[in-house]
Amino acid sequence: MKRGGRHASQEDREAVIARDGLLCCLCGALGVDFDHAIRLSSALPHLNEAWNLNILCRRCHTEVTLPDTKEKWSKALQVVQLALHRAYTVFTDQEYPVYYRYYKQKLSRFKQLYD
Repeated sequence: MKRGGRHASQEDREAVIARDGLLCCLCGALGVDFDHAIRLSSALPHLNEAWNLNILCRRCHTEVTLPDTKEKWSKALQVVQLALHRAYTVFTDQEYPVYYRYYKQKLSRFKQLYD
């Protein structure tokens, strides 16, 4: 399993593997990369934790990181939706809206590009 530039803790990576197995959460192929669904550069709190991590195969990881088609944007939104669902179970009613707003911004961008 490849470790990216901003490492999640060993404990969080093990939690993700226990949660999802070693399969890509989008296509079911062998997962080789840990991906932050909500980018660390968005500067929101708690992003380097297990709820925000997915295991992706190389192809899906490239597609969600560099979405340049409608299909790739759709995959990127799906990854964020998975994390958003997990965030709902982790955070309080006061903390959760921050992450939901991030998703709404991504969705708005998708609609600007493809509607």
